[in-house]
Amino acid sequence: MSTQYGVYYVYELFTIFITHNHTLVCQISKDLPHFCQKRDWTKNYNAKDLTISLSLHASDLLEHFQAHKNNDSGVVSSKEKEEIQDEVADVAIYLFQLAHFLDIDLSKAIEEKMKKNTVKYPIE
Repeated sequence: MSTQYGVYYVYELFTIFITHNHTLVCQISKDLPHFCQKRDWTKNYNAKDLTISLSLHASDLLEHFQAHKNNDSGVVSSKEKEEIQDEVADVAIYLFQLAHFLDIDLSKAIEEKMKKNTVKYPIE
């Protein structure tokens, strides 16, 4: 497969993925601010604190894998998986909140970044 064809193929797959999931990302981007506003969580929001919270939750996620130093198989118990799922959701929630606060269209940002990555990291 030529590099040019590989780049095109990856971009096409990504386009299908984004098109399919764009509605979900848009819905979360729309619903999450309302959820937070109703609980009066947004009055003290700022980019720094949202980024710190995002980083802290990413660190919480990392803690689940520190104990697996010698086990890279990815096998986790159902209890661990549920805890990891919650941490992944927390990271995503803070990412959505930060994007909303900074007026970043997350779907568009991901799509544009993937276009850049497709060119920067071609399939060889």
